[in-house]
Amino acid sequence: MTLIFGSLVVWGIYEIITNLTLWWLWSFIFIFGVIVLINMLYPAFRATFFDKLTPLKDEDLDEKIKELMDKTGFVSSGVFVSDASKRDARLNAYFGGFGKAKRVVLFDTLIEKLTTKELLAVLGHELGHFAHGDIYKNIALVGAMLFAMFGIFGNLPDTLYMEMGLSKEPYVLMILLMLFMPVLGFIMMPIMGIVSRHNEYEADKMGSELGGPAGAIELANALRKLVTENKSFPLSHPLYIFFHYTHPPVIERLKELGVDIDETQNSSLEGKCEANI
Repeated sequence: MTLIFGSLVVWGIYEIITNLTLWWLWSFIFIFGVIVLINMLYPAFRATFFDKLTPLKDEDLDEKIKELMDKTGFVSSGVFVSDASKRDARLNAYFGGFGKAKRVVLFDTLIEKLTTKELLAVLGHELGHFAHGDIYKNIALVGAMLFAMFGIFGNLPDTLYMEMGLSKEPYVLMILLMLFMPVLGFIMMPIMGIVSRHNEYEADKMGSELGGPAGAIELANALRKLVTENKSFPLSHPLYIFFHYTHPPVIERLKELGVDIDETQNSSLEGKCEANI
């Protein structure tokens, strides 16, 4: 599928470069449109072809999830369980669909490994992203970065091509784009990382608030289980975080939630978390 759709995207850019003067602007519009379309269709596409979804049978949990959604104004057509355990043991939950047809999808592994309060804390975190409009902010930021990258490549002076001994043909532009876009992306990604990590902290804050007096503890325990089951690194070097991380390391998130944790012990993520009051 990646080969098929990726080839169509490459072909589309080639046709734009060949036939349009302001190729860089139209290429940006085309790629940005593809990204928006993928973000809109992927959850429904995944649910249709790769996941088997069944309505949540736990009526008590279903009612508590709906109460949580009401607090943030999130409208859903129902809560469903995905058979994710057939692939691996990772824990996850996501919202998919359009408008009032949006669905809450829980991995069966998430229901199995987390307590009800911990699961609600995780959903509270995701609802925090919804309430803060983080999805739209991220898409706008990606759009700004793509516009800058295409603008740079689209306005390189002709003398630069002459110095490199290259003709300004469509295939040359395509090769340069594929070679140097990742370099520019690496330079610009820290900006998106800073914004994304800030959004994660804010979503954690809302998730803990929606969970009531013990919300921070429940979210902390859920994060501890998530990082263990998903085999994630709990802590990394600040420089590596700056360039590569869209989510803060779990230890930093636990600190932000006001949780006591001893980083010097190998068992720092084992057991229950306690509030730092």
